[in-house]
Amino acid sequence: LEELNLSYNGITTVPALPSSLVSLSLSRTSILVLGPTHFTGLHALRFLYMDGNCYYKNPCQQAVEVAPGALLGLGNLTHLSLKYNNLTEVPRRLPPSLDTLLLSYN
Repeated sequence: LEELNLSYNGITTVPALPSSLVSLSLSRTSILVLGPTHFTGLHALRFLYMDGNCYYKNPCQQAVEVAPGALLGLGNLTHLSLKYNNLTEVPRRLPPSLDTLLLSYN
């Protein structure tokens, strides 16, 4: 499995995922925290979309939290989208492979 879309459902945490994933969408879910263990083993992941988990159409009364270094283990990640998450700061310690970072509407 290379592409997985788990968008528009009520999951609250990142589930166990196959290591073969190249593209993952976790948009419009109820995931509000990303920690360093959530993406363990996803070395092939290049695209991560996590948009709209906390905004006016999906209110959560807080900001999505991306722990410093939570995505650092994703050594092939080139595209990260964190739009519409009520973020209050740019996530720290992002993978050096990152080419595109989308943070609009926060």
